[in-house]
Amino acid sequence: MGPTGATGPAGPQGPGGFNLSGQRLKVRYLAGQDGSQQFFGWHDSMRNEQCSFFDIMNDGQYRCLPSFAGVAPFAFSDPACTQIAIQFGSNVFYAIDLQAGKIYERGPQALTIYIVNASMCEPVGMVSGFYGLGSEVPVTDFVSAAEMIN
Repeated sequence: MGPTGATGPAGPQGPGGFNLSGQRLKVRYLAGQDGSQQFFGWHDSMRNEQCSFFDIMNDGQYRCLPSFAGVAPFAFSDPACTQIAIQFGSNVFYAIDLQAGKIYERGPQALTIYIVNASMCEPVGMVSGFYGLGSEVPVTDFVSAAEMIN
């Protein structure tokens, strides 16, 4: 028998394990200097973005969604208060309407924000970080998963 070589990296976890990459979703993990590894999230290789699972449709199907802002109709981008404006973080490009179960791309920046005050639509003024809703993105564009019990 010959000499033994260095120990290789840990292989993927088998049945009963967790956090396995699929065809499209790839495991993100932290690699410690001592060889330790910790799950750190998912990367959607087709959409080229990080994602996490959420059940936004309340149908038992979880979808791996990128970072998003919630849609709450309290600010608007037009003087009639009909076009919702959302405050987005700098790395957030989607908004989710949880009541309707719809996902939207970040739309154009809203230069002036309006709110409804005593049933009147009034300008608030220039507020940074607000954007309108862009195009709707079908939920089927995101990888879905169902909860399983082993």
